[in-house]
Amino acid sequence: MTPPAMKWFAVVGMLLFLGVIVAPSLSALNDTKIQTLSNGNTLYVGGSGPGNYTRIQDAIDNATDSDTVYVYDDSSPYYEHLLIETSITLIGENKKTTIIDGNMIGTAIMYVNANYVNIYGFTIQNSGNSKQNDYGIRLFNANDCSIFDNIFENNDICIMLWHNCDYNIISNNTITNSDTGVYLAGSSYNTITYNKIQYTGRGIRVAGVGYPEPISDHNSIHHNTIFDSTIGLLFHKNKNSVISKNNFIDNKINVFYTHATDDDKWTENYWNNPRVFPKLIPGFFKISIDWHPAQTPYAI
Repeated sequence: MTPPAMKWFAVVGMLLFLGVIVAPSLSALNDTKIQTLSNGNTLYVGGSGPGNYTRIQDAIDNATDSDTVYVYDDSSPYYEHLLIETSITLIGENKKTTIIDGNMIGTAIMYVNANYVNIYGFTIQNSGNSKQNDYGIRLFNANDCSIFDNIFENNDICIMLWHNCDYNIISNNTITNSDTGVYLAGSSYNTITYNKIQYTGRGIRVAGVGYPEPISDHNSIHHNTIFDSTIGLLFHKNKNSVISKNNFIDNKINVFYTHATDDDKWTENYWNNPRVFPKLIPGFFKISIDWHPAQTPYAI
């Protein structure tokens, strides 16, 4: 176990990394809106420091807006299902070793119902596979949140944005061995970028939510790699999305529309091999065109 002094040094280094390096690097992705990382008090989970919490949920319950909850990997895996209703930053010490495990119980491992929540540096796994509310992270009516640099595996749906979750950023995550990687339902103006999605039934799914609930509108999907999946990108009741500079590699179906959508823009995606001609993207009563497909895959 790392001595307390070294643990403190690691925390300070991580916070500096988040405040100084992560925000500029996200800006470099040309995203239009960057969430503000918290600058309040820091609560610690695990580790050997005095007053550290044993459970992540206990620290979350005692946090207030703008606080940070920092989770050491000493007590990992954490078998918890978390409810976040305050605007906090939740940080894992090391995304490969700070594990939150749903224990296949069959509900959301993290349920987020607040704005300006940042989740960084975890492996989030084993939500369950009953296809009934089995999520790695589920946002509901949550805006301006960031989910970045996490590992998701063995979940039914890894990241779910449900009903008016707008202006969120999902970035730099590794998603594997799940039914659905990222699912936007009735959520708009979100950015999905620099994620690696593999071995899923549906890599990214964008849809409306019932009637007359909102459709998903003006989402940006760029610089992702989706490979070895059944359907790379599935659209239903979506419009005005921009899909650019993604890699679609070795999927059974790269893209499919199950409902006519309007005014999507496709550009410079890589479609499994070099293409001389534009790429036709068929669906039910809908054909879109990537007029300028990339000739080589992007390094993501």
